[in-house]
Amino acid sequence: MELRVLRYFVAVAEELHFGRAALRLHISQPPLSQQIKNLEQELGARLFIRTSRKVELTPAGQVLLDRARSLLDSADAAAEEVSRVAAGMAGSLRLGFITPAMDGPLPGVLAEYKKKKPGVRLDLKEAPSLIQLQDLRSGRLDLAFVRKHGQGREGLASQPFMCETYVIAMPMGHDLARSASLGLAALDGRAFIFFPRDQGPVLHDRIMAAFARAGAAPIISQEVLSKRTMLALVASGLGLALVPASSARAWGQGLEFRQVEDDLPLVEIDAVWSPANPSPLVHDFVHGLPSLG
Repeated sequence: MELRVLRYFVAVAEELHFGRAALRLHISQPPLSQQIKNLEQELGARLFIRTSRKVELTPAGQVLLDRARSLLDSADAAAEEVSRVAAGMAGSLRLGFITPAMDGPLPGVLAEYKKKKPGVRLDLKEAPSLIQLQDLRSGRLDLAFVRKHGQGREGLASQPFMCETYVIAMPMGHDLARSASLGLAALDGRAFIFFPRDQGPVLHDRIMAAFARAGAAPIISQEVLSKRTMLALVASGLGLALVPASSARAWGQGLEFRQVEDDLPLVEIDAVWSPANPSPLVHDFVHGLPSLG
């Protein structure tokens, strides 16, 4: 059965008059009558009782009317949903992010996007940069917010998203908190909470090189992935940490933060996506990202 023929049948069933149904459908009556006759032959069932004075549905016709209405409603809903997805107004957008992006401008960006596109579902996943890039290439993510340096991005497109400095996190009342800012030399021999080198070898080595230039050698006492975990360990007195300024602003009580006087790599985060991704949602989201310029 074709949807077009089902629409013809529903019109006749609702009008119970072939002439009025033909006018409603903007076709002439003979072709309409033939289509209904063909449908009855296809189904092997009489759908209407026709007399010179009236048209009535048979029991089989009533069953088909209920089912046809449901089928046509589903087809119309599917067509509307497809059109909304194609127009970037519906569908699902899978976004990966690292903690500094969520501590920074990303929540505001997501809230503004949902205001404009309430029909789009945002599926969020927090993961290290390397994992996000793998998920982009495998199709498990549509867009990723990752660190700029030291990540293989062959075949991917990117756009700068945020840029800020590192600050030193320490427990409240720490002896180093007496200074408004600190040089890296003052951190020589201090216990530090750090991220594993394999999660960002280029950034890790650049930070360690900055310590070395200052004549300092921190002692890495713990390695953790999460900035939340890192700051919780600092608050517990297990060591100091270098964290993005946005993570410092997002933290509550129990910690103090100081500016770093020496040159450290910047916290640079890019939005990254595959240009081969056909979803209009990806390109629409990227187009709406704030510019760092």
